[in-house]
Amino acid sequence: MKKDFWSLLLRYEFHQFLFIYYLFFKLFYDNSQFYSFLTKDLLGLCEMKRGKDNKAVVASNIMYIVGQYPRFLKLHWKFLKTVVNKLFEFMHELHEGVQDMACDTFIKISTKCRRHFVVLQSGEAMPFIDEILNTLPSIISDLQPQQVHTFYEAVGHMIQAQTDPVIQERLITKFMELPNTGVIFLLFYFILFYFILFYFILFYFILFILISFF
Repeated sequence: MKKDFWSLLLRYEFHQFLFIYYLFFKLFYDNSQFYSFLTKDLLGLCEMKRGKDNKAVVASNIMYIVGQYPRFLKLHWKFLKTVVNKLFEFMHELHEGVQDMACDTFIKISTKCRRHFVVLQSGEAMPFIDEILNTLPSIISDLQPQQVHTFYEAVGHMIQAQTDPVIQERLITKFMELPNTGVIFLLFYFILFYFILFYFILFYFILFILISFF
């Protein structure tokens, strides 16, 4: 982590006082405070920087760091939610490797903090798992099939953490709506294809009989 962090500082040519600022926090404050300030500033840097390559470098550092401290995320719900929403943004980033890392970080966080996603947190209108399921199609719209598989596995870990069987069944039903809809449409087009093919063959068969007769 140190190597990635210092190389990031050098690459983006921060002011000297900013370097001392981070060093001060690392030396005189506990790790949780350092982690909080570091991640927040990296999130700000990601918004500030222009260019896909620059954003990809910052994004990879953010995802690496947030994946290393699940204990901190468990203790700070608002921060955890912000991090996960940022991962969802990275899932739409088409720069090579960013989507893979976003999905890998998401499944790591969902495994370590899964209980926090299925309970109603203070100040929230609904458990975060419901928000994820409500926006599921848009979240995974730019992901490749293997990445979607990783995403579904991560959400499955969250749903597994729900101890109420009734709520868990509702979440599973909602979770599988999109795949089930896709299967239904696939079956529909499959039947339609063979229906058209059957009448196409029947038409040429009748045509062949008529030509042979006359």
